[in-house]
Amino acid sequence: MRGWRLGFFVTLILFASVAPRAEAQFAALTQTQALSTTTFGQDTTRGFSFTVSTPLVVQQLGVFDSTPPGGLIVSHPIAIWAGDGTLLTSATVAAGTGAPFDGTYRWVSTTPITLLPAHTYVVGAYFPQSNDPELNAPLNVVFDPRVSFGQARLNNTTGLTYPDTDGSASGGQFNANFKATTAAPVPVLPRVGAIALALLLLGTLVRRARERDGAVAGAPPSQVGLHPQTATGVLLVPRPAGTSLLRSAARRYRWTASAVTQIQGVARKAGATGLTPMAKPTAVRATNTMGIAVP
Repeated sequence: MRGWRLGFFVTLILFASVAPRAEAQFAALTQTQALSTTTFGQDTTRGFSFTVSTPLVVQQLGVFDSTPPGGLIVSHPIAIWAGDGTLLTSATVAAGTGAPFDGTYRWVSTTPITLLPAHTYVVGAYFPQSNDPELNAPLNVVFDPRVSFGQARLNNTTGLTYPDTDGSASGGQFNANFKATTAAPVPVLPRVGAIALALLLLGTLVRRARERDGAVAGAPPSQVGLHPQTATGVLLVPRPAGTSLLRSAARRYRWTASAVTQIQGVARKAGATGLTPMAKPTAVRATNTMGIAVP
């Protein structure tokens, strides 16, 4: 019992020691200087490719807003794609000031995705012709150390479309942004603690099963069962659930004593009628499943 309790508390300690802590979200890029903006002359999806140095979980997508007091003129769909053009997550930043404004971007929650190192991703936002201004100052941004800029991308098609063309000669690649957190590591220690606890519980169940079956540690096979032919016969019987150890043992002892009395009576009657007397047990002990004998 002490081992089970020890394993239980050790497991709790291990879980507590590696419990994931809430981490503040960070933006992939931020503004550092005065902004230069202009409006697009055509419908376009603008963005950039990038890689990450550590697993990141994307939580929000952001669209550049050059006039925060008035908000966005129109809504802007925004997405992140894999390097081969597979859509991973998307959202729409509504027109106006409804979306929270932070760091020159308006943000909206998106379906979380995990970005992995050694993979290329592309983020892009759709801007209709002659509406909200673009961010036309690529030197005025700084990337978070966990995110590495790859290449400016664009696709001059109506509607949100994977930007597959090099847009280095054009502006607007930083109209799209995202916020992420570092992916939580897999808690290995709690797994070890849980396995240890499971083994302790399994050991306890096996030991109790053996005790119920009469396999008491250290008891020779000859002591399992009733042997009235020997002077040290032992009767091993399971103890009913919910019955105390001493009460169960006393009950077994009374039952055995009654059985012996009846055997002796039969033997006396057999002797009186001239029959061969029965072999009378000279001693019988009742034993409970814990191996404690009652005299």
